[in-house]
Amino acid sequence: MTERVILHLQAMCPEYRLVRNCTQHDDGLQVRHGGKFGTQVSVALAHFRRGRFVGGRQAAHRVGDTAVVEEERCVLPAIDTQRLDRTGKPEALERRIQQFARHVTGEGPTRTVGTLLAGRQPDHEQPSIEVSERRHWQIVPMRVAAAKGSQMIGQARAGHAILGIEKRCHGGDVSMLTMRKNWDIFCRVIDNFGDIGVCWRLGRQLAAEHGVAVRLWLDDLGALNPLCPAIDPNRREQTVAGVAIHQWSDPFPQVEAAAVVIEAFACELPPVYRASMARCPTLPVWINLEYLSAEPWIEGCHALASPQPPLDKHFFFPGFTAKTGGLLRESGLLNARDAVQARLSAHTALEVSLFCYDTAPVEALLSAWQRSDRPIRCRVPPGQPLAAVRRALGGMGPWQIGTLTVTPIPFLPQDDYDRLLWECDLNFVRGEDSFVRAQWAGRPLVWQAYRQDDEVHLDKLSAFLSRYTGGLPSPERDAVKSLFFAWNRGQDIEAAWSTFSAILPALRQHAEVWAKSLCAAGDLAGNLVKFVNSRL
Repeated sequence: MTERVILHLQAMCPEYRLVRNCTQHDDGLQVRHGGKFGTQVSVALAHFRRGRFVGGRQAAHRVGDTAVVEEERCVLPAIDTQRLDRTGKPEALERRIQQFARHVTGEGPTRTVGTLLAGRQPDHEQPSIEVSERRHWQIVPMRVAAAKGSQMIGQARAGHAILGIEKRCHGGDVSMLTMRKNWDIFCRVIDNFGDIGVCWRLGRQLAAEHGVAVRLWLDDLGALNPLCPAIDPNRREQTVAGVAIHQWSDPFPQVEAAAVVIEAFACELPPVYRASMARCPTLPVWINLEYLSAEPWIEGCHALASPQPPLDKHFFFPGFTAKTGGLLRESGLLNARDAVQARLSAHTALEVSLFCYDTAPVEALLSAWQRSDRPIRCRVPPGQPLAAVRRALGGMGPWQIGTLTVTPIPFLPQDDYDRLLWECDLNFVRGEDSFVRAQWAGRPLVWQAYRQDDEVHLDKLSAFLSRYTGGLPSPERDAVKSLFFAWNRGQDIEAAWSTFSAILPALRQHAEVWAKSLCAAGDLAGNLVKFVNSRL
């Protein structure tokens, strides 16, 4: 039996819009149907909750039994929907919506899926959707056509519902709360690998877990290559791991601003890009991603806005508590770590990774290790750590001195470095990225903070130690603090190491508990997405 939908209309609420999802180049554009549909066209919108329906660059939001009518560019939502058939059951539209959702998320047979807009023509010959300038996001129209309750809209057609479906976006949330799906991340490489390490991990996670179209603007593509060998430093534009990587050059190109802009570590956005942001009809969410700190004051400053008319810049602080932005942690990280560590056999020698700045007292540490009763095997990556070892021991390595073995290793991509941290009994780390990953490893660590003027970095070190050692008995707490400060000041390393090494079994259990406790703050990428949603 054919059904027909009767719509009762009211004035349109701003959050119900027919818009185009623009994940690549342009800002969002409000759409209207072409004249081939006549003066009045019935359409519906669907809310698939955690499912995504994507046609070309378009997606659907707030579908249920909500319907809208567009009449001469005036879109109105329905406040009531009635269906006329012999049974009186209002189920046909819901069934069609479910079929669309199953098609996209892979839960249903493809042969039940027809074209998005009803008609006998092939998908690409369907009546066109014209666009007019507006900035809105992530909604697609679906025509409410007369149909039997058991049938899908339009012609029978296996495969895609409309040409150009973006497979990488399937399965994501397309509700209004995640409509801002294109993000720009700006990163300047000052020195070392901390800044780019954080930005690269963040970009990958946003793309992989949150369906975000990430564009990473980087001033030194060569700095990313050791962390991600798949990148070509000579290509100004490329896509790797779902992230579009662009050379941040001077002069900066004329591009349209993204819906969300992350200025990593106060790197200062290009003036031409800020001007583009200010011209957007819907102003972007502008975030200054700050350096990680355990200092108490960041809880009061986290997420505060700095008005810079017509824009607002929000300061987002990673941290160790629920009142901060949390730490970067991919959804499967801890399970992958546990699987690797479960396969490890007990180590006779103490397995150590050494990643430090050239200011670290490496020679004194190696001297203490040479007199260790327990064999120590240390792995050292190239750059400043290996240079410091060569100055201390001479030659190119590897080195065998008494019970100490020191082995140079290649610079590892991020995922491989994570596995190294999981496999070691103790990890010496530095800066921010390796510091955070060592904590997720659930193993004892020693951190060298990035040196700052007036020894400000020691305040950060002290603040972290106050949190990290809070659950330890006094002797263990004092031993940890002693070695951390000795490593950062370059003093009394041998005495501090002797006390620290004696409590390593207790510190291992503490590190496992500490890693679990950090999960309570959520993860940085997820908290960023929630924050952006709250700005809508």
